[in-house]
Amino acid sequence: MLSQNLKESFKTLLFFTFIFLANLFVKASFFGEANFIPADEENFCSQKNNFCDGYGMPRNFSKDISLIVIHVGEGSFDSIVKWFQNPNARASAHYVISREGKIVSMVNEENIAWHAGNFAFNQVSIGIEQEGYTREKGSFTQEMYFALAKLLRHLIQKWKIKPIHPQGGVLEPIGIIGHDQVPNPKKEFCKNCDFGGCNCHFDPGPYFDWDYLMNLVTGGGKPDLVLENVKIEPENFASGDEIKVSLLIKNQGEGDTIGSFFLNAYLDQNLIFQKEIPPLNKFESYSFSFSFFWPKNPKEYEFSLKIEDPYDYILEENKDNNLFSKKLFPKINRPPKISEVKILEEKEDKVSISVLAQDEDNDEIKYILASPKGILFDTDFSLNFKRDFSIQALDFQKPIFLQIKDKRGESSEAQVLQNLAQREIPLPQIEVQKEIQNQKGEIQKENEIYHFPIKIVFKLDPKYNLRYCLEKNCLPLLFDKNQITNEGFIEFSKSEDIILRYQVLDLAQNSATLVQENKIILRKADINEDGKVGIADFSILMAMWQKTNSEKNEAFLADLNADGIVNLPDFSILMAYFEEI
Repeated sequence: MLSQNLKESFKTLLFFTFIFLANLFVKASFFGEANFIPADEENFCSQKNNFCDGYGMPRNFSKDISLIVIHVGEGSFDSIVKWFQNPNARASAHYVISREGKIVSMVNEENIAWHAGNFAFNQVSIGIEQEGYTREKGSFTQEMYFALAKLLRHLIQKWKIKPIHPQGGVLEPIGIIGHDQVPNPKKEFCKNCDFGGCNCHFDPGPYFDWDYLMNLVTGGGKPDLVLENVKIEPENFASGDEIKVSLLIKNQGEGDTIGSFFLNAYLDQNLIFQKEIPPLNKFESYSFSFSFFWPKNPKEYEFSLKIEDPYDYILEENKDNNLFSKKLFPKINRPPKISEVKILEEKEDKVSISVLAQDEDNDEIKYILASPKGILFDTDFSLNFKRDFSIQALDFQKPIFLQIKDKRGESSEAQVLQNLAQREIPLPQIEVQKEIQNQKGEIQKENEIYHFPIKIVFKLDPKYNLRYCLEKNCLPLLFDKNQITNEGFIEFSKSEDIILRYQVLDLAQNSATLVQENKIILRKADINEDGKVGIADFSILMAMWQKTNSEKNEAFLADLNADGIVNLPDFSILMAYFEEI
C-alpha cells in the first residue's frame, strides 16, 4: 500500500513539474506583461499541430518575423477572445488589447496566427487585435495607444523589426502596418480588392491615429547614435597583448532607439567584438569598455568601431559619426630567442646542428652563423623557427656564433653556441725555432743573463706565419710573405717587455693555434667600450672586415694588432680574448 502511494505521489510530482516547465516555456514565448489565454489549436499553425491550412510549414521562428499587423476586432474585448477560442473561427491573433489597456496573448509568437488574410504575410508577422470598431470615432482610448506602443517597442526590440509605418498598400512585409495595407493574395478566390487581405478588410480605419502611435513608439523621430571619447590603452603594446577600449555612445537624435543596435569592432574586416547597445532615449548616453587580444604577429591592422543599424535607414544621414577608425601596430618588439641547439651528427669532416628558435611576436626571423673566418650562413627571413645547419671542419673555429634577427630589426638577440665551442678541431704540430742574440749578433742561451738590447730570431715553416703579443701590445705578423724562407725577429730593450705569447697562423687554412701559454693582455678587444668583450665587438669587427670605406674611428678600434688593416689576425686576437674569459 505504501509503495502504491509513493508511486502516485511521484506521478503527481512529475505532472506538476511538467506543468511548471510548460508555463516557463509559454512565458518565454510572449510579452511578459500579458496574460496568456490560448486560442483554439484549430485557429493557428504550430509545430505541434502542423495544421497550416495547406499553405506550407510553420515559420522558422525569429528569422522570419519582420512585420507587425494592427487590427480592430469589430467587437468587445471578451467577444474577440471568445471568437479566437471557437474552433470554427479559423482566425486568431497573437495579442488582443482592451480599451482599458489590458493585453492578453492568445498565440505564442513562434506560431503562425491567422489574421492577415494572406498566408505569406501571416508567416512573417505578429498580429495584434484591438477592441473596438473601425467606423466608430471614439473607439481608440489613450490607454489602448499606451499599451499598444509598449507592446510594439517590446516586439521591435525582440524580433529586430523595423520601427516604420509605410504609407499605402505594401508588397514587402516589413515594419508596422494596418490590416488594410496587406495585399490580396488571390483575387480569383477572394473578394475583388488590391489590399486588405483576402476579405478586403480596411481596419484599423480612418480614426486610428498612426502619427500619435508612432511618436509613442519612436519617441518622436529617428535616433542618431554617435561615438565619442574613444580611448585605446596601452598606446605602446606588443603582439599578443591585451588591449582595452573605452568609449561613449550618445543618442543625439530626435527619437529613441527601440530595436537592437550593435557596436562592432573590427581588425581590418574581421569582427573581433560585438555588443548590443541597450535602448537609449533621445539625449541619453551609454559608456562602457571592452578588451581584446592583439594577434600574435607584428602586422599593422585597421582597428575600427561601427554602430550597426538594424534598420539601415536610421543612421544613414550621419555615417561618419557612428564610425571610428585608426591604424594600429605593436610598437614593442620583443627580441627572438634561441630555445635549443642540438648536435645532430658529429663526423671528422663536419658537424650537423639543429637550432630551435622562438619569437613571441611571431615575426619573420633570419639566422646568421659566423666564425673567425667569416659568415658561414646568412638565411632569408621566414617564419621557419627550426633550422638545421651542417658546418664543415675547415670552417669550424672556436667559438661559433649564432645570431637571430627579426624582420623589423629594432631588436635582435645573439648567443654564443657554447656547447659547440667546446669541440676541439685538431691542428697540425708546428715546430718553431728560436734564437736569442745579443747586440753583437752572438747567440745566447735562454737561461743566461741578457744584455739589452737583445734580438729574438724566429724560424718557421714557410706555410705558417707567427704573431706574438707583449704585455700591452700585439705586434704584426713577423714574416714577410715575399720571403723565400720564413725568418723574422724582434728586438727588446727592456727586460719587463718579455712577457709574451706566441700564436702561429696556418696561412692555408686560416686557422691559429697557441704554442706558448703565457698570459696576454689585449690592446683593445672591447671595441664598443661597453666594459666587456662580447658579440657586439664581434659584429663590429665582422662589419669592418667587410667594409672597404669604413669610418676611421671604428676601423682604428677594430684594428686590434695595429697593422693598418682589419683582417684575420684581428679576429685571432679577439678569439684569444674570448678564450681567456
